[in-house]
Amino acid sequence: MTESNKSLELDVTTMLGVSNLTYYRNHGNSIRMFKNAKKQFSHWQLSAFKSSEFKSVTPRSSNNKIENGELLHNIKIDNNIKFLCNSIMLLAVSNENKDVIGKDLSNIFKKIEPEILMKYPEVWEFVIIKMKYHGLINEKMIGMIFQEYLKFNSSYNINNYFVLDAIINNTGKSENLFSLIENLGLDKMDDNNIAHIISKFYKFAKNNSHKSESEACLEKARELYQMQQFKSTRVNASYLLGESIFSPESTFERYNSISAYFKTTQISISSLFVSVYKLHELGIYNSTLWNEQKPLSFAMSEFDQKISKSYGDTADGLLYPNDNLLTIYIQVMKVFGKNKELHALLDRLVNLKYPLGIQLFSVYLESLNEFDRNELIRCLNAYDVRFQKLSECRSEYDLRRVKARLPKVAASGSFEGFVRNLDMNWDIVRRWNWPGRKT
Repeated sequence: MTESNKSLELDVTTMLGVSNLTYYRNHGNSIRMFKNAKKQFSHWQLSAFKSSEFKSVTPRSSNNKIENGELLHNIKIDNNIKFLCNSIMLLAVSNENKDVIGKDLSNIFKKIEPEILMKYPEVWEFVIIKMKYHGLINEKMIGMIFQEYLKFNSSYNINNYFVLDAIINNTGKSENLFSLIENLGLDKMDDNNIAHIISKFYKFAKNNSHKSESEACLEKARELYQMQQFKSTRVNASYLLGESIFSPESTFERYNSISAYFKTTQISISSLFVSVYKLHELGIYNSTLWNEQKPLSFAMSEFDQKISKSYGDTADGLLYPNDNLLTIYIQVMKVFGKNKELHALLDRLVNLKYPLGIQLFSVYLESLNEFDRNELIRCLNAYDVRFQKLSECRSEYDLRRVKARLPKVAASGSFEGFVRNLDMNWDIVRRWNWPGRKT
């Protein structure tokens, strides 16, 4: 390879990388980058992949024309795989062609040379990510991916943990999980796969209306946990959350024994609030004490001690919350009438610069009384309009004139202080997505 060719290779890799990264934000720019890369490398397009000629690329220089020819051929394969992955990402999917696209994507696994999949496991990942993004993964598709993966794994004994995770997380049938364990065994799964499969069995146990199937799933989840010689933080968290549903009365002992030796996670904290909810639901909350406290008091104390209060304090070992934890926290606060904590949560999310999306925002609004809910939405929408008008000003004079003319945004009730601080916090709040947002 000449130095100029190396430079071109870097350029195409960069262009394809930018195309991938910008796909979800700027589809037009992503397409343009892909086309530019293709123009420069159209002469490198292979007519076909030949597995008999497929060899690993080793970075070496040689005066031997045959060796250089093999190297060039392998670099062509490498670039064609990059183009294939980008082409998958950029496929235009609509309601009219979804079925056809889904079939074409699934056929990639059946038709591509296994040697290609061995060296380029990202092909699996690009196909599955594309399918998930467009809602193309259904039970039939999972079954097909599962069968192709089993063939690939049994023939070449190569694991792809990303594919396994996709199968585990997207299947709606417990028999698929039993089959997965029977055909592969746990030794061909990574820690993440095992944690997810335990969680999924607990989920099936909770949601299955047939008692025998529910009990089989619960038994399997517990068995898988006990089988782990080394129980990782992830596996422990899945176990804690699952057991919080089925034996909430023992949560305190489980949580303490695991927390003494393993790092606390968002899922671990969630398990406390799930248990509080279940104890209340079962009518045994009032007769239960955790560390001589009511269960909710203990859960709230752990939340306050171990969950971040402001952006950046994760450096002190605190955990940044996620939507799942915040959802169960909000629901439990609502059940126990903790209105003060609910109102304070919004300020905490501002301090955390938390990306509050519409789903979590809807859960939050449902926890408020009707007056506070309507007042909060009214003020957010009014301030959003105010900000839009101010951002259109092109001079200091215009800004002062428009500002003087616009009515002040003020709230009555519980969110008076929150709304009063919107001038200072709007750069964070304007990135939130609330129901009924008008701009």
